[in-house]
Amino acid sequence: MDAEVVRALEAADRLLPATGAGLAGAGPSAEGAGPSAEGAGPGAEGAGAGPKEGAGPRPDLDATVARLARAERELGGGDEPGAALLWARLGGLYGRRYLLGVGTEADREEGTRLLRAARAVAGPGALDERERVRATWVLAALRLPMPQPGPGPGLEGWIPDAERIIAWGMRPTRHTRQILAEAAEAEALLRELEAARLPEPLPKEVARLRSTLALMRTLLGAGDLPGFVNLMDRLLRERPELTAVRPLLQGMLSMVRGHPALAQPPALEPAPAPALEPAPASAAKEPDEPDPTEVAALAMLAEIGAPGAVGTARLRELVETLRPAPGGSGDPARDAINLSLRAMGDAMLALRTGETDRVDRAYAGLRRAAAQLPPDHELATLLASLSGLIPSVATITRGNLRDEEATARVLGALNPEPLWDAPALSGPPHARRLAVLSRTLVLGLRLRRLWGESDAPAERGGWGGWAASDGPGGSDGAGGPGGSGTPDEAAIVDACVAELRALLAQVDRRDLVYPHVAAHLAVAHALRAWMRASVRDLRAALRLVEEIRADEATLPFVRQLFDSGWPLILAGSPTLKRDPDLILQAVAASRAALDSVESSLVNQRAMTLRNIAEALLTHHELTGDRRSLDEAVTESRRARAALVARADSAGTRDVLWTLARAHARRADRGLGDLRIAVEAGRLALRVVSDDVLMQVGAEHGLETARHGADRALRVAGWALAADDAAGAVRSLEVGRALVLRAAAVAEGVPERLAALGKGELAEEWRRAASAPAPEAEMGVGAGPTVPSRLRRLALDALRAAPGGPDELAAVPEPAELGAAVAASGADALVYLVPGLDGRDGAALLVRGPWKPVVALPLPGLSAAGRRPLEAYLTAAARRSGQRRAREAEAPEAEAGWEAALEELCAWAGPAVVGPLLARLAADGARRAPVRLVLVPCGNLGVVPWHAARLAGGHACEVAVFSYAASGAQFLEAAGRARRPVRERPVLVADPRLDLLWAADEVLTLRAAHYQRAALYGEFVTGRPPGGTSGAGTPEELLALLPGAEGGANGAGPASLLHIASHGEAGARPTVSALALAGTGGDETGDGGLLTVTRLLDRPGGGPAPGEPGPLVVLSACETDLSRRDHDEALTLTTALVARGATDAVGSRWTTGDGASALMMVVFHHQLAVEGLAPADALRAAQLWMLDPERRPPPGMDGQLAREARRPSLERVAEWAAFVHQGSPRPNPRRGPATKPSTAPPTNSATDSATDSATNSGKDEGR
Repeated sequence: MDAEVVRALEAADRLLPATGAGLAGAGPSAEGAGPSAEGAGPGAEGAGAGPKEGAGPRPDLDATVARLARAERELGGGDEPGAALLWARLGGLYGRRYLLGVGTEADREEGTRLLRAARAVAGPGALDERERVRATWVLAALRLPMPQPGPGPGLEGWIPDAERIIAWGMRPTRHTRQILAEAAEAEALLRELEAARLPEPLPKEVARLRSTLALMRTLLGAGDLPGFVNLMDRLLRERPELTAVRPLLQGMLSMVRGHPALAQPPALEPAPAPALEPAPASAAKEPDEPDPTEVAALAMLAEIGAPGAVGTARLRELVETLRPAPGGSGDPARDAINLSLRAMGDAMLALRTGETDRVDRAYAGLRRAAAQLPPDHELATLLASLSGLIPSVATITRGNLRDEEATARVLGALNPEPLWDAPALSGPPHARRLAVLSRTLVLGLRLRRLWGESDAPAERGGWGGWAASDGPGGSDGAGGPGGSGTPDEAAIVDACVAELRALLAQVDRRDLVYPHVAAHLAVAHALRAWMRASVRDLRAALRLVEEIRADEATLPFVRQLFDSGWPLILAGSPTLKRDPDLILQAVAASRAALDSVESSLVNQRAMTLRNIAEALLTHHELTGDRRSLDEAVTESRRARAALVARADSAGTRDVLWTLARAHARRADRGLGDLRIAVEAGRLALRVVSDDVLMQVGAEHGLETARHGADRALRVAGWALAADDAAGAVRSLEVGRALVLRAAAVAEGVPERLAALGKGELAEEWRRAASAPAPEAEMGVGAGPTVPSRLRRLALDALRAAPGGPDELAAVPEPAELGAAVAASGADALVYLVPGLDGRDGAALLVRGPWKPVVALPLPGLSAAGRRPLEAYLTAAARRSGQRRAREAEAPEAEAGWEAALEELCAWAGPAVVGPLLARLAADGARRAPVRLVLVPCGNLGVVPWHAARLAGGHACEVAVFSYAASGAQFLEAAGRARRPVRERPVLVADPRLDLLWAADEVLTLRAAHYQRAALYGEFVTGRPPGGTSGAGTPEELLALLPGAEGGANGAGPASLLHIASHGEAGARPTVSALALAGTGGDETGDGGLLTVTRLLDRPGGGPAPGEPGPLVVLSACETDLSRRDHDEALTLTTALVARGATDAVGSRWTTGDGASALMMVVFHHQLAVEGLAPADALRAAQLWMLDPERRPPPGMDGQLAREARRPSLERVAEWAAFVHQGSPRPNPRRGPATKPSTAPPTNSATDSATDSATNSGKDEGR
């Protein structure tokens, strides 16, 4: 090889990139490596690093090609030394010239011939690794079936953009075996490159090339109309959820080109390969240039299946391309199709950018499209159905759970029953595929709801504590600290797993529906693993994820989402395989994929970084490696920096919480970790609070609030560790009682909107608040707007106002709480905080406006110290279950519960109340009795702290106790005036006649204290003197609360509402209820339940500013008890305070009917005769019960007086159930406002009714 050829080869090396990537922009080599360069691997740098060059004359390139072409002609054959190298570089130059857009088809063919020959040489003359990789790159690019690049670099520097490819594929060209073979060759070459150890970012380039090839192979079926329809079929298979719009797209072509719709593709079968023979020509003459609208539509669909095909910026332009012309085109069907395609583009942009206004536009566009068609048009129903799917997009961005329910209803209407035999379904094949997809999505929505309610591994500190073997129960075997979730929730997950398994078995593994179903099954197994600590389910989830990621049929956007979540899921694997390094491998793979393609969802990059951080936290937990912890902090900070503001509440919440956990785990005081953890944790809680505000109704609010469950306690613990007691109070306030706070905020929304000049929005809010959501809004696209639209617009308008964000998310400052403590006459507002993660608990004392918050350490509130509380909860659950089932063992459960209650009170004194009173005394609180307002956190809210045993007796003997759901609710109640109780009292006797003592209680109260009281309910004696004002339905009693228009019978709100009936704490706080009278002939009682949800969601809102509130007394069981979601403090009593009561009295457990009646009569005597405030009157009644020398007060006569002499009344179970919520403000000491009646009550009829209960020795609970 002479010197001229060597120089030409060196020049060729400079003109070609080192690896073949970036062919259109390769610049000169920085090192000028010649043909004898050694040690240059596939990642050698230097060549191809220059700026991209546009097309134009290239004399250096042409001259080098000419010199090497002469040398190639003079070669004797492949055995001549250097032949393979010459062929590789000359073939590369031909390829580069073609890919620059300045060559010809002859350059492409000659480059292909030479590169194939060079790669075929084996033995001593074969290409080294560097040259072989470069030759493979160029040959793969030349074999891609695509149009020749035009002037200038394309999307990848030399690959034409997606729209040019689509337009090329739609031309009336004949596609033969040769083109199909070229595509297959390109695929094989890309596989070879994928297997090579290429340095970053070259693997990303390979991924982009394979994505482009997928689009090319799809386009091979296009060219005439049948080919074009085939193209759309294939694109729709790449995004199975869109199969439902296939008739729409077929209809578009039929309308535009006058051709009939074509046959449907087979369902539940793999998509066939493109035809090997030329597609038959269309009868009509095809235009030379495709319709721009068709190109835009296809490019948009390509972007769905392969994110980045056109990019987000171009997608915006494509959506506008589909805008209908003013006045329409004259063809309603075509206009409807364009509107619907534009709506799909808007929905995609909403998912990708978080622009929720596009959700509204997409919804309106689909409805408008349907309205332009005749009602009987085949597309009209389809478009209406599609509009029902749009709300789910809002759920992913900034919508609410009502959006999700709207979508679930649409999908459920398609397949209302479990789908066990899809192939047996009737209808066309595509309908069977749609049935599988829609049913899978229904199950996915159920799992998503449960996922939000269960404890994720991050909340347990990762998966690291789980055991490495299954328990004896197989998939139910406990492998660690125990699972979460109620039996009902577990049953739902079991049903989802079973049906998804059946669906997966019905789908061909090659069908693109298969990964979709498999992904949902993986999520179901993972959720069951987390709920039950089941290692077997975790293994099943991991196997499915590995299968999905390895399956070449998995679409890019699906693979992308699994790459994002893979580190978090795989974090459990080391507990199975004893290999924590697997986590690091997953982290490395996820980092590599981070920038490979454009994100499909807003904040996807931030969530990927967050998942990486969570995996690294687990690795640190398993290994103690500080580097992993530091990396977790770094990645979580990168995740926060990548967040798109106000675009995705769930993603923002999770990213901020991981950032907080990472800093809290490191806890380096020198780096300020705890301060950062508290700030980030508080921000995460604010996001949850905002999300609760977005919900409609207490039920949805509670579901959303669970994302903050336990987290406020953790943030408060971090603040305490940082010696920031005031910060701990702020943290608790941000995350507590979110549903109650949302109800309070919602009351004033219309007035605030009106003040901002948003009168129409304010009126729309009022209309929506005064009526339940119409069924149409939850139906198949029939609602007028996306369900979350109104709430989103209203809250955004308020946030945009000066001070808006602070006002909506405001929580009281410690100084503000301290001022309220002083004004209310209390000595302290006390937060009782259980210890977490092995730490002691604490009491946080807020005592006055200028006094600092004091943190009192309480070892008795540590996890170990709280064992009596755990024992009590176990006994209470057994008692409650057996009472509901009326089992024979109930007496045994009753005795066990009462013993546990006594032990609980014996623990509460020395563990908490004693040290608390001692600290207050040391700080100067010397008056007797001490006045306390308690905010018990976590499950400390079930403890009767006023019954705590001290050295001299019970805590209520030395202190007045009030309770509050939060500092904010205390502040609100303490600032509310009281109505005089005798102004308009209302007394309600058990409307169901189940309680023997209820009528006696009510008639005694009326005769002794409230002669002008309105009576509701039923009376065993028959109609009482003066009659009743109503049956005692929920609607009647709701009308007596503040904010109700006109009150009951137009008489205004009650001053006192006393209800003696059955009550029960529900499995969920929102369904805790009073049993009242039914309406409309309802004999079942369902319609007569006054639930927490009904209280908070009632029309009319709460009291007007400055309106005084009533006293509400719930003489019923479990009316101040939460069985779960303790930090929401959501009970009937707290709900009543939220709805305008200044004071409310409720009970913590099931109480005896007779004891409750006694307590209430004495309570009202202290209230009405002695003039005590409700909290003091309740304490006085409790002290009366404790007094063995007790005497019946005036007005108590008959059987009740005899009941008062019963010796067992001093038992804690008899007297301590009732608690006070609301204002702790005492009344000035005074005599009775009016002289009470001295006439004995006429209760002889009820005496006979109650005699039987007393004589039998039974006191049935309320």
